[in-house]
Amino acid sequence: MEPAGVAIGVIGLAGLFNTCLDVVARVDAYRDFGFDSRCLAAQFEADKLRFERWGRAVGLEQGKLSTNYHPSLAEQSTRSVVAHLISTIQEVCRGSESGAWQSPSSEQMPGSDAHRLTQHPTIVSTSPASTRQKLAWALRGKAKRVAEVEKLGILVQKLYEQVPIEADETKKLHGSEVTNLGSMRYIQDIQDALKKIEQDIEAETRRELYAWIGADIPSDMYDDLNSTRVPGTCDWILERDDFRTWLTSIENPSVLWANAAAGFGKTVMCARVIEHLSQTLKMPVAYFFLSSKYSSRDDPYLALRAWITQIMDHDEGAFEFVRRKWLSLHEKIATRTTIISLFHEIAKAASNTTFILDGLDECTWVNLYHQKHDAVSTFVQVIATAIERSSSRWMLVSRNNEYIRNSLCDSFGDGFFEIRITTDDVHNDIVSYSRSLVNQKLSNKSQLVRDTISEQMAEKCDGQFLWVRLQADNLRRASNQLQLQRALSKTPAGLEQLYEWEWESIRTNPTVDTDRSLLLLKWAAFSIRPLSVSEISVAVLIDNEIGVPVEELPDEDDSSYVASDIKDHCGSLIEITNDDENSDQMDSMMVKITHFSVKEFLLTHVFSSGGSLELNTGLLVSHEERQHDFLAEKCLCYIFNLDIWELNALKKGVVNLQASLLTYAAGTWDEHVCRGSQDNSDIVDLANHFFQDETGAFDAWKRWTNRQVVGHKNSPELDENDQQNRLSYSMGLLLHKTTEHLLSKDGCDVNGRGLFGETPLIISCRDNHLENVTQLLSLGANTSISSVAGNVPLCVAVSKGHNELAKLLLDKGADVDIKEAAANDRTALLWAASLGHVDLVKLLLDRGADISLTDKFGNTPLFLAAYKGNLQITQLLLEKGADVAAKTQQGWQPLTAACMMGQIEIASLLLENGADIDVKNEEGWAVIHEAVYNDQIEIVRWLFEREPDLINIITSSGWYPIHIAALNGHLELVRWFLEKQPELISVTDPDGWSPLHKAAEKGHADVVNLLLQKGSDAGMSDNNGTTPLHCALHNGDVQIAELLLLEEGVDVITRDVDGCSPLHLVCNSGNLELATLLLKQTGIDKDACDVLGYTPLAEAVRCGHAEIVKLLLSDKVRAIARTEDRFGLIPPFYALRNNHVEILELLLPKTERWIEWKDSLGRDLMWWAQRLGSLEVANLLVKHGARKSPLYNGNDPGLLPSQSPPFDINLAYCDHCIGLILDDSEAYWCNNCHSGGVCICLECYEAGLRCLDDSHVLAFDVFPVSRE
Repeated sequence: MEPAGVAIGVIGLAGLFNTCLDVVARVDAYRDFGFDSRCLAAQFEADKLRFERWGRAVGLEQGKLSTNYHPSLAEQSTRSVVAHLISTIQEVCRGSESGAWQSPSSEQMPGSDAHRLTQHPTIVSTSPASTRQKLAWALRGKAKRVAEVEKLGILVQKLYEQVPIEADETKKLHGSEVTNLGSMRYIQDIQDALKKIEQDIEAETRRELYAWIGADIPSDMYDDLNSTRVPGTCDWILERDDFRTWLTSIENPSVLWANAAAGFGKTVMCARVIEHLSQTLKMPVAYFFLSSKYSSRDDPYLALRAWITQIMDHDEGAFEFVRRKWLSLHEKIATRTTIISLFHEIAKAASNTTFILDGLDECTWVNLYHQKHDAVSTFVQVIATAIERSSSRWMLVSRNNEYIRNSLCDSFGDGFFEIRITTDDVHNDIVSYSRSLVNQKLSNKSQLVRDTISEQMAEKCDGQFLWVRLQADNLRRASNQLQLQRALSKTPAGLEQLYEWEWESIRTNPTVDTDRSLLLLKWAAFSIRPLSVSEISVAVLIDNEIGVPVEELPDEDDSSYVASDIKDHCGSLIEITNDDENSDQMDSMMVKITHFSVKEFLLTHVFSSGGSLELNTGLLVSHEERQHDFLAEKCLCYIFNLDIWELNALKKGVVNLQASLLTYAAGTWDEHVCRGSQDNSDIVDLANHFFQDETGAFDAWKRWTNRQVVGHKNSPELDENDQQNRLSYSMGLLLHKTTEHLLSKDGCDVNGRGLFGETPLIISCRDNHLENVTQLLSLGANTSISSVAGNVPLCVAVSKGHNELAKLLLDKGADVDIKEAAANDRTALLWAASLGHVDLVKLLLDRGADISLTDKFGNTPLFLAAYKGNLQITQLLLEKGADVAAKTQQGWQPLTAACMMGQIEIASLLLENGADIDVKNEEGWAVIHEAVYNDQIEIVRWLFEREPDLINIITSSGWYPIHIAALNGHLELVRWFLEKQPELISVTDPDGWSPLHKAAEKGHADVVNLLLQKGSDAGMSDNNGTTPLHCALHNGDVQIAELLLLEEGVDVITRDVDGCSPLHLVCNSGNLELATLLLKQTGIDKDACDVLGYTPLAEAVRCGHAEIVKLLLSDKVRAIARTEDRFGLIPPFYALRNNHVEILELLLPKTERWIEWKDSLGRDLMWWAQRLGSLEVANLLVKHGARKSPLYNGNDPGLLPSQSPPFDINLAYCDHCIGLILDDSEAYWCNNCHSGGVCICLECYEAGLRCLDDSHVLAFDVFPVSRE
């Protein structure tokens, strides 16, 4: 938009204001800013309202001019300024309307060399408008968004200053400094808001990644284990030779298996090992406990998910890698395949990581009915593959399980260390543990009695800590020594015998209801997650006919009694823990089986006809399935009761014990069904009946389920119409019998959306259920209907690799070229080519798939196949005539993809089919540049063999391939380039940067060292006088600085075009170690001045680096010989103006003349202290002999603390008064002095202050944020 003309009239000004107001009004900040920036949205709306009110107050409203318009508008000069401000506001908000405020619909490819060097291009698609995209956008654009809000606020404030309305007249009383201070506070508020947003976005990103990875990690388990461990125990394993050898082994793979029988304290010992290694190893220790007390027990791969998150928290590189993987996929939760791939890559990158897993045997036990026995073997092989490719190590702690041993042998042969834990190993620990428990339980007994009892327990437990803990619960303070010893002697020695003894005691106790005991044990042992006391109290009362008999419910305020009653009925077979130590409410007290071996005992001795732990595995599975059938039936009967849903719908805060089981029952009944026998007709009939319910119970459950889905971070936004289809719920929950039943009914809706906003056909395609898909298609299912998220059946089937399903869909008329909005317009062929599904590519090509269709980023099937390295698919596509010259949005061709990923065979094939080896994209990047950027040295050599001159080809920015290699730290590539063409060592880009500059800038010490060894000129300056030493110092790299300072020709006093020396740089950045290093160098000039007269001391003072100031002032060589800069300012003034009081205290004692100093207008330090209202500074100056300044005539602000924001080198300041030049505020500057960087605020200009040369013509305009 062109600026408003200077001769604009008053009526024209009214029209301009009206047009601008329309633009501002179209920006809906609360909608467009997003939830993460509500504070900015509120600020924007407030400024918008101020703008409207100002217009009405001065007579500009609805495109018309009021007859009583403000008299200031009659002045031409005022109208010109106001018109300029309104035009600028319109530009700001028009830019906002067109996208600055709004999140993008797709991930944008980087489009410049700068982007390329910091971000890899997005190849795999993402879901539009998903949370992950919004976060990705926010991470890129939050600074711009804050800046736009800041601009609007300042511009509106300027309107109030130019044409003040009555309410603002008082603001003129204190002069411009008050306004400046207010503006400073405002900009500081904005900067604080930006910092807060950055922190919030990073935290939200991590939460999103954790949710996507799906790591269900009990956060307190490790801490709990260490807190319960008796000090000094479990240290024996740290001294074992096998442990030490494993820890120091440099051979791969390095695996240690520590095993023992149940109850030997393996998990606590594992926690001790984790603690020890975390304290002694520099590299990360990633751990996981597969505990039967948590729902995580069912999936050993959850350990991989947990390890990934822990490494991600420790390593920013791993975090960024996972984030990009997350952005590239559209999975709600990362699939197992994705997790395995991530784990392999991270384990390889995060070398020397120690992975520790406890309890794989527990996972094996509960998973028997879910997976084949080779599940353990497959999992172990995944670990083996990862650590064989890296220098990482793995420790496994479990029982001596046959499947685990066989799996380890299959994967590692004899190449793993093994520690078989014996009673001798743990004897001392058992004694300490027994003594600790006895001392707690029998504190009223003498030490002799306590020692006797603890020794008896230690001798009888046979090395089993669990036995000691269970027996300690039976120690009674009221019993005497004889009674205690007698009770111990009657207690069986082994765990199994102890359990039998405990159960027999419960069963024969006349005061105990055995049926209630059985129910409590069933729920405690086989619930999907531990139940609270309130939940289990309701669960055991569920009647299949009447629901929950209210009259049998316990009183809600009798939590202690209820918990005690549960313990009385189950003895030591269960334990009750409190998740909230500050609460004794029943919903915070959790009921769990004491140990996973209790579950084994219950299955073999209580819920069966008897036997031993050697009972046939098939029978064990059958017994457990029956228990899940029982719990599934109880849960269904419970949620079938509409009264329960009505009670649950009461307002929040109303406590009702009867409805306390609803969350568990509604959320897990289907899982109990799936874990059950599957052919129990009673359960099947009950589930079928529930899905056909018309009383309202099913609808209530469906609404509850939808709320859980919508509440999930990665869920699509659904409305009621997208959640109606009951068939989709049965399919989504894997209720196969119920699905068959619903499909058999007339009028079954096969096209409606339901769970997750998906159709039954999409769900069946995702789950590879061929029979369901066949039946759905026969009933008229539409293959073109997408989910709410934009998935379509054919693309879902192909993306999952389901060949038969894809063929069936195509046979039934599915559009072979249909695009999937959820995957950025990918077709099925694009999916198949990307994922390497050769048979599916053949099928789709045979069915006429269009090989020229692209996704939203312009990727063709051939490009994706080349990028993924699939030679066979590349060949198939080329045979069908795929265009080797087709470009993506970034101008990349398939050959580019093959070269960047190191695919020599594919690159050769593409060249044979006409690909151009010299092709460049819009930024002038050739295939060799991409190969170098991705460190593909073999491809680079291959390219060189075909066209040697490629190593001299430059990008549009003038970069040679060696520049890219040096910048990215690719040592071997740099070495290879120099071997092939030694003169490349001195090539420069248009800015004069050599490979050494690039390597030093990015901190690649190994590359710097190589270049220096090969003769690179360490003292070479670029076009601006910047040397590699400047680059190293700017980044605070001590190692590279030391390397460079050892070289001949490196001058420590070399200055750039601005007169900035190496010492200036470190004083500006605040790196004390580098400052110390430079001050030791011969010839260093501590008083060197840049073009504006700033000394290193001035730089350190301005930036607030107190330690460096101390270093400079303490040096024997005077660092204060030159004190005034070219504007007559001294270091104490910088300290005062920027509120660096500590530094001011350091400076003032150094010379008395500083107290007498005056600036160009005769104002001393005390004048400025009074002006800024700093009582602390004023007192400090008085202490050193200063008096109140007679020149200060402003209104006394009350000597409040200074409002000056912290100094920021990236912002602009007046060179006369060091006042902050706010973004879009008016100021003068000189285009000739100091490369156009001399600024003069309005106040100093009006006082007669100018630049360094009176002959220069100063520019007046709205000032940019930073000096360019």
